[in-house]
Amino acid sequence: EEEAFQALCQNCLKASTARVRHVASLARTIRQLPNESLVPFLDLSRRLAGLKLLGTGDPGAREAMELLLDASLQRSLDNEQKGWYSTEGPPGHTKFVPGPQVMLALQCLANCFGEHSLGEALLPVVVCVLKSEGWLCVWHQPATFAVSKNIERAREAGATLLLNASVALRSSRLRASHRALLHGAIVALRIAPEHERLNLAAGNLLAMGGSVEDAKACLQCQPLPPLRTMAAAVFRGELDGPDGCAFPAVWQPESPAGTGAQTADAHPRRPGRAPIPARHRRARGGG
Repeated sequence: EEEAFQALCQNCLKASTARVRHVASLARTIRQLPNESLVPFLDLSRRLAGLKLLGTGDPGAREAMELLLDASLQRSLDNEQKGWYSTEGPPGHTKFVPGPQVMLALQCLANCFGEHSLGEALLPVVVCVLKSEGWLCVWHQPATFAVSKNIERAREAGATLLLNASVALRSSRLRASHRALLHGAIVALRIAPEHERLNLAAGNLLAMGGSVEDAKACLQCQPLPPLRTMAAAVFRGELDGPDGCAFPAVWQPESPAGTGAQTADAHPRRPGRAPIPARHRRARGGG
């Protein structure tokens, strides 16, 4: 196991493709280690996925990557694994605070979308993540508690995951995951309406078939102006762009009439001339 770990670290340093047996060994190690020792191994998994070093084109590489991803998510987000959170607060008012394991697992899954051939296959995995206890713990913290660094980082990773999933869904042949992804994006948007990636993810998903109620829920979150404008258009039934177009290009509101807005192909007009001072005017006489 130590040999595989050292070899995978060298793969990250040299940007070389990892061997299948080393990836499978890493997945087995993550399943067997105690919770307090998981962080460096989860971080290694995240780096391998981010650098696209899992070698998904080699024989057996995809199966090894599936084992690694399953082990990382199960050990970090599963409700039966009680080591990924700690409790804080006075007695009777404790809260569950996710550890760095949750953030690393979400980043690992988000990085796997870098392999475009895996995008559609990963969408059901994202839906399962949205229903996990770890995800709910990240986005449903009581307002009376301060947000910890681990929660902030986990939310950043979760926003990236939703954005990557929304991009993959646009080119997917099967869009059964659309409803769950849009609901998850709206729930996260209520917590962080100013987050740019969450706005982009919600906009992509809303443009792919969001209902009037979905648009209303987005407006109630008070998002950034581009998403607010598009959600209002969906709510009023004005959105008629192609559903495969990415947000915010899917909706470009027209310029209000009477504002003097000039199109790009309009002929430039000469500016108006100022009146000529009287002392420079020449008197015109007859004859």
